[in-house]
Amino acid sequence: MGMHCTAPQRGCWETVRGLAARINALWGDDAQPYYRTYCDFYETWSHSIRGDIDQALEEGQSLYDFGKSLNYSGAVGYGAICLAFNEAYSENYDAAIDHASEGATAAGGKVDQMVSLGLKGLSMVLSGDTEGGAELLNAVYEDGIRLDYRGVANIVDGPIGLAKAMGGDLGGGVAWIRGAIERALDEGNSHGAAMSHISLGSIYLMLATGDEKPDLKTLAKNAMFLLREVPFAKSKALYHFDTAVEMGNEVGMIGVMAQALHGKGMTLKAKRKTGPARAALQDARQAVGQIRWSMMENRINADLAALG
Repeated sequence: MGMHCTAPQRGCWETVRGLAARINALWGDDAQPYYRTYCDFYETWSHSIRGDIDQALEEGQSLYDFGKSLNYSGAVGYGAICLAFNEAYSENYDAAIDHASEGATAAGGKVDQMVSLGLKGLSMVLSGDTEGGAELLNAVYEDGIRLDYRGVANIVDGPIGLAKAMGGDLGGGVAWIRGAIERALDEGNSHGAAMSHISLGSIYLMLATGDEKPDLKTLAKNAMFLLREVPFAKSKALYHFDTAVEMGNEVGMIGVMAQALHGKGMTLKAKRKTGPARAALQDARQAVGQIRWSMMENRINADLAALG
């Protein structure tokens, strides 16, 4: 029987952090490493999903160091997972790959190992190793389905579609990501669904601006898709970014909101709507000001300044 997550509600990240901190305080200095590791992990993961990427990096490093000091592989593995996830969101892909590899080695169980390998695969794709990353993502997905670890399969679902698109199969990648959104919502994975909307928005924005010119082989492979989609690419990008903003606002995923509002601003800029573009980027700056995510904050400020 597959397990289904309960969809998060507004304020849930603060609740999780508060509960984890309270449990650790009750344990005090006598907490068993096992219990402290889980509490620290959930607190850090809540910061990650909310969008406090810099803070989650600090906490992940603390958990990792805690494990190393006690030679406790459980804390090392969970700390490495947190570091990999948040380094990827900081676009430090080499560091993310290294941490994910260590997390897979230190993992105390199959699920933790699969999550680590999924993060490694995504980071490989984003760093440019599309083929190698896709192979790893698909292996994790297939294991997740075979072992009925659908929550883990769900984590790599959207990234598989992104890998397809980045590997040159634009039509196949977009179709896969659309399906991944539905599967994520079925499993209660609001963050995964929202990030897949951002992926689709980014793909359509790329098509609209033509910043990355496909080679002749890619053009031929995607001819029908491009003829059908490119004329409406800007409108579709806006739809997916707006949907991600709504999903982020519903459950307090501030990082999702900041990222999607930035994409919306850049899409409006591509449509030569300078005023609305500036307003969207200002909204993005307001959102990112509520969290600690220096990479996204710097990007938003730079693009806002460039707009004049």
